[in-house]
Amino acid sequence: MEGEPKFKEEKQEFQRTSGIMRAAGVSREVEKEVLDASKESFDNQKKFSLESEKTPEEIEIINGILGKLQEFIKKYGGVMPPITPDHIHVCEYDTLPVEQRERIKSIRGRYDEDSQFVAVIRNSESENNLVFASRVAHELMHFCGFQSVTANPEKETWSFRVGGLVVAKKKDQKREMYFVDVDEAITEELMKRFDAECFDAIPALAKDLEDREKWIKKSVKGDKISYITTTTTKEESSMYYTTIRAQPYQYKEEREKLWQIINDICEKKPDDFKSEEEVFNVFANTYFTGNLLQTVRLIEDTYGKGFFRKLGEETKQPKE
Repeated sequence: MEGEPKFKEEKQEFQRTSGIMRAAGVSREVEKEVLDASKESFDNQKKFSLESEKTPEEIEIINGILGKLQEFIKKYGGVMPPITPDHIHVCEYDTLPVEQRERIKSIRGRYDEDSQFVAVIRNSESENNLVFASRVAHELMHFCGFQSVTANPEKETWSFRVGGLVVAKKKDQKREMYFVDVDEAITEELMKRFDAECFDAIPALAKDLEDREKWIKKSVKGDKISYITTTTTKEESSMYYTTIRAQPYQYKEEREKLWQIINDICEKKPDDFKSEEEVFNVFANTYFTGNLLQTVRLIEDTYGKGFFRKLGEETKQPKE
C-alpha cells in the first residue's frame, strides 16, 4: 500500500528494560549505572497519594492499548518497553488541590522520563472513555519513543532525548526543551493513526466511537475529531443544560506546521517520495529509533544548511 512504512520488516534484537535505551558520552560503567537506575525506577512504580483507582473500563482500555501498541510502533522501527497498567497513574481532576489545578492548567497527560511513568488526569463528569483512551495512547507514544542520555563531563552539560524532543542543560542553568512543537505534532499524528487502526478493537470504546462517527457524518465540514465531551450544568432555576462539544485532535497548529514541512520535502524530492505519508514515516522512524541523520538531511536539503538547528531554537521552551 502506498505510504505504508517500510521499516516493519527490520528485525529488532534489542530488548528494552525501561524507557531509557542508551547513555552516550560516558564510560560503559557509568552507562550501566544510568540504565540500571532507569530500570529500577521502571520496575518500582508506587501509587500517588492522590491517585484514583482505575475503573474496570479504564483497565480494559489500558490493556487494549498495550496489547496493540507493540505491533503498531514496530512498523516504524520502534521497540516497546515492557509497560504494564501499573505504569499508568490516573488522577481525578476534582480531587486535586486548587493550587495543583492551577499549576497543571490545561495539561491532562504527561510522560515522566525521570520516574518512568505516565500520568493521566481525568474528569469523570464530562469526559468519556474515548477521551481517556486518547490521552493514554498519546502519552504512551512518548514512553515508547527513542530515549537516550548524552553527557559531556568536561563541559558539565547533558542532553536527554525523548522521541523528537531534546532536553538540554548546561552547568548552573535550568533545563531547556528543543523541538517541542515537532515532537508533540509527531506524537499526536501517531496517536491519530493508532486511533484509526486499533481503537475499534477495544469494546469499552465502541459506543463513543459510534457517537463520534455520527457527529462526523452530520457535520457540515465532515471534520475528523478526536472525541466528544458532554458537560451538564445546573442553573438557578434548577434546570439542567447539557453542552456537547466536538474536540479536534490536539496540537492543531503544530501539526499544520509539521505537514507544511513534509509537503515542502515531498515537493523538493518527488523522485524519492510518492506521498506525504512516506515522508511522515521517516519522521516517525526517527522518533522511535533515534536515527536523526535521515531527518536532518531531508530538512536541510529542503530549507538549507543550519535550518534544523534554527527549528530547534524556534521551538525552545524552559522545562519546569
